[in-house]
Amino acid sequence: MSIRTRHINVTSNKQLTRNGDVIDGFIVNSTSSGVFRLYAGTVASGETICNTITPSAGVPYTLFGISNTNGIFFDKTYNGTIDITFFIRTQE
Repeated sequence: MSIRTRHINVTSNKQLTRNGDVIDGFIVNSTSSGVFRLYAGTVASGETICNTITPSAGVPYTLFGISNTNGIFFDKTYNGTIDITFFIRTQE
């Protein structure tokens, strides 16, 4: 089994991971009052993993290996804009 890292860019609500993939961190490319949450599962109604994050642009953030067997869902909350690249480890 090999492990690889992939990236995924998001600007709106989106499923980030599935099947136990691991989020190692993210960088905010741009934001204007952007706020988001991370949920366990496939929709924004699962268990809250990270609640109401208001990041700064250009700053790399480490998440220390967040994972969930059902996946992780990115929920852009409120009216601001945000452009984020997440770094995700997958096993193949």
